[in-house]
Amino acid sequence: MAFELAPSLLLSSSSPQMTTLLLIEDEELLRKSLIQALGKIPGIEILAVGSLREAQELIDKILPDIVISDLRLPDGWGGEIVDELKRRGVKVPMVFISAFLQLDQAKLPEEPDIVLLEKPVLLAELRKIVRNLVEIVSGEALNSTEAPFSAAEYVQMAALGRHSVRIHCECDEEGQNTGDIDIWQGELWHARDGEGKGEAAFRRIVTRAKRCTCKRLDSPPKERTILTGWEHLLLDAFREHDESKSQDLEADFAFLPELSPGDLHAKPQPKVDGLLSSSEHSPENGHVLEPSHTEQRLQIYAQAMEEGIAALLARDFERAKRAFERAIEARPNDPVAHANLARLELLQRPT
Repeated sequence: MAFELAPSLLLSSSSPQMTTLLLIEDEELLRKSLIQALGKIPGIEILAVGSLREAQELIDKILPDIVISDLRLPDGWGGEIVDELKRRGVKVPMVFISAFLQLDQAKLPEEPDIVLLEKPVLLAELRKIVRNLVEIVSGEALNSTEAPFSAAEYVQMAALGRHSVRIHCECDEEGQNTGDIDIWQGELWHARDGEGKGEAAFRRIVTRAKRCTCKRLDSPPKERTILTGWEHLLLDAFREHDESKSQDLEADFAFLPELSPGDLHAKPQPKVDGLLSSSEHSPENGHVLEPSHTEQRLQIYAQAMEEGIAALLARDFERAKRAFERAIEARPNDPVAHANLARLELLQRPT
């Protein structure tokens, strides 16, 4: 692989079989430390630059498979690399690192293949994330027989790695209710189960699947019934699933009482994702908070829930746990946040 490198660009290795990681970090010592730490991961090639301009010049010559970037760069905001790659028709997993988590989180697109980490980041945590992404991009995880994945995980791996696969799922314990999801060159193409096909079938399969297998497709499926992006369909499917489940949780998690218009000086309280409006009480004095404070808490709740769901899809359980805990801090009696956290704790229990 030959191309002219910028002066601050460091190259760990070069092979057409390697997964290419673009690292954007302006602090030279940190950049070298990250190269040394991540370069130990098998099957990875690291291209490191110190500015947004150098990154833009580099992707004109070679497109990365994975991007890791600081968000505060000397010549711009690191999140601009998302649009740079989109303009080239490229969608790859991206990990951004920020010392201003909440501020930058609001500016980044809410997509499952974009991960935002807060500084300081433990190198062991970053290595684990990158190792998982390398398996996804290379397709190695799709061939794994030791640790079967969920339907949502297979969809994410195939889409991020731009693979062509058929995911066959058993949606009950007896294996009688089955469904298939077809992905062609990373695009969600077709889904069918015993009740129908298309987006509705996709939602049923990913939320009901008990066991899944995956095999490669050598030619495009004959029928295309899905045109919506896989990220939005996955998030919508699990959001709808959680909302339906929350109706069964009212006995365990009580909703906060409804606000009357007078409680907020006749100013209507915004609703978030169809949740009931609720009064917010200060633990110190028991008084209703001001409207601006209530709205801020609702915004924090909505952002935290979106981050938690995205982290779950990415199997980043620690980030999901932190996100759901923030959601509960914002809405202490919210049943959906409590249910998600309880479900996550079950997933993390040793078997």
